[in-house]
Amino acid sequence: MSFFKLLEKYFVPLFILAIISGILFPQFGVFSPATSFMFAAAIFLASLKVDFNLFFAHIRDFPYVAKKFLLIKIFAPLAVFFITFPFFPEFALGGLLIVALPSGMTNIIYSDIFKGNNALTLLFTVSTHLLSPITIPFLILLSSSQAIYIDYTSLFFSLVGIVLLPVIIAYLVKRKFSKNIEKISDKISGANILITAVIVLVIIATNAGKFGEWKAFALPLVYAFAIFLATTLFGLFLARRESRENKIAVSLSAFHPNTILGLFLASTYFPIAVVSISIAAELINNLYTAFYMILINKYLPIK
Repeated sequence: MSFFKLLEKYFVPLFILAIISGILFPQFGVFSPATSFMFAAAIFLASLKVDFNLFFAHIRDFPYVAKKFLLIKIFAPLAVFFITFPFFPEFALGGLLIVALPSGMTNIIYSDIFKGNNALTLLFTVSTHLLSPITIPFLILLSSSQAIYIDYTSLFFSLVGIVLLPVIIAYLVKRKFSKNIEKISDKISGANILITAVIVLVIIATNAGKFGEWKAFALPLVYAFAIFLATTLFGLFLARRESRENKIAVSLSAFHPNTILGLFLASTYFPIAVVSISIAAELINNLYTAFYMILINKYLPIK
């Protein structure tokens, strides 16, 4: 088995190792300035595996996606914020950020595994990434009444640089070197996992000295799980009268965000409480996906 395939097979232990190493060796925090470049590289590599031809072929479905997008990525984050704030005000902004994040790039893979509407999932994934430089700063500005300073201009251009531009560049590279990309496609996922693990290591190391400021870490984990469950049910509700395939696509897009982007943004722009929610979401994300698979197999079996 190749090195890159090993990374794919053991990505969960690798991420756990990255988190533990970040806690034990805060010296890795010196690489913090490079995380934005590493994240842009991760988005670029993930985008190389996107079937842009399928995206453009189904662009006619965008009005449908736009309606769902407003409910999932505008209404739902605000609802999470205002429901959380009276009970756990320190978690509210982190909850909003997690729900507002663009859909995870791996949703395209999960949609295929769960027999969802792949074209619809692709539209959600690419669209939410392209629009995130506008939607995330807008939601933070609209909801945050806390006494914290956020450089919204920097946040906007950061999202453009690490999300929008890598997607566009990946599209242009695929058009020019499609055959070359196909030859290395089996190595892209493994390389991306390695880059992501390094990002997690550096971000954890950068914030290691602040662990004492967090409340019991169990609470952020429970909160992150509750958010994923609530957004899953919300996605299924939105597609309740639609096909099984659409239910999969919409619910995946609702609950499965790009959590590593959330971790990067939280560590760069937000207080430590938001970082704790982002780390919890990253930890819970893969475990919850397994729970989601059980949920789907039980209540939406393939006929």
